[in-house]
Amino acid sequence: MASLSLNGSSLAWVGVAFLATGFAIDPVRFDEDPVVLALRAELAQAREAWGAKEAELVSEVESLRIELRLMEERRLQREREWLTWTRAMTQLAPEGFVELPDFGVELSEEEVGTLALDEPAVELPRDEGRLKRSEEIERSLRTMLRLEWVDGLALLEAGILSDEGWTGPCVFRLIDQDRRAIGSVSAERLHLEGSLAGRTLTLVLSEGYERRAGDLVPFVGTEAGQRRGGERRIVLVHTDPRPWMEAMPELFKERVDSSGIQASGRTFSELQRGLNMLLAEDAAGGRWRLKSFDGLSEAGLLGVNFVDLDENGGVKRHLFADLLRVERRERGVVLVMTDGIQMRGGRKTPFLEGRYRIFLPTARQVGWEELGLLATEQEEGVEEAEGGTESSDGR
Repeated sequence: MASLSLNGSSLAWVGVAFLATGFAIDPVRFDEDPVVLALRAELAQAREAWGAKEAELVSEVESLRIELRLMEERRLQREREWLTWTRAMTQLAPEGFVELPDFGVELSEEEVGTLALDEPAVELPRDEGRLKRSEEIERSLRTMLRLEWVDGLALLEAGILSDEGWTGPCVFRLIDQDRRAIGSVSAERLHLEGSLAGRTLTLVLSEGYERRAGDLVPFVGTEAGQRRGGERRIVLVHTDPRPWMEAMPELFKERVDSSGIQASGRTFSELQRGLNMLLAEDAAGGRWRLKSFDGLSEAGLLGVNFVDLDENGGVKRHLFADLLRVERRERGVVLVMTDGIQMRGGRKTPFLEGRYRIFLPTARQVGWEELGLLATEQEEGVEEAEGGTESSDGR
């Protein structure tokens, strides 16, 4: 056997060649950024999670398809049973066994001709313009709900637009956090209410009910024994109602037209300063201050922001309202704010029945008249609502 001898230099070259060959077969990158490695791991986890979610959704869709097919088969079976039953009922009495009564006809030949069964049915004329506008409002409602991220409520049907400022009948689907349908809300009528100052939009549903897990729950205020009735209000906070008003002005029953801002001969600063001086003169209303307002119309001040101050001048709460109306009383005046909210400690509370009143029993009516803010006529229904109110904030 021949012997093979290698010196130290030869062994070193053999080792280097072996290592080079090994690195060429399976290269390892020691200089890769740890951030890249973390992102690769996160990507792998995301792919795995989305794969599992996709499989779950595919399984759910297949289950729903099977359920829909079964429901369709059951419906057809019920129709077949109904047809069989009606045919059996018609065959119970043989022909000629039952004598039909002879009912006298007290109609003329022309009137009888109008009842002929072979005549085509009379179709009422279709209001194509109203139907087209109803479809536009339905699309606008669905789009605005999505833009405001109202995930728990999906519009299914908005109905037909009415001349009275509402649309209906309407149907909404209730959706949980997992995007599953958990019930529905149905109502005969839907109209909208918005507060520019309070940044709120309210969906007002009338004469309806809510259905959850097969149970039918009428709206609050429904008469006993009735399936539907009452009213349900869905308030969207931190919502600018102006896009809703521009897209669907027909659904806002009460809306202050800000396009008719008048020139009172005073600047905004003069009006604000004069109003605050009148508030300071009244002992009961001295703690109220008008911080800002957007304009002046025939109805009153628009977009007002009132602050309620404590004894040290600190702000206790804010009042935001779309409209401020100053009304005369037998003694003093009352400030009636409409469509707004009061904010205390970051919490928003809508006005009760849409109004908030500040009663100033010792206010000088002449001063308010000179300022041009005192209404000549009292708003309907407010006097009765304020009967006996002596507090400055109307509570």
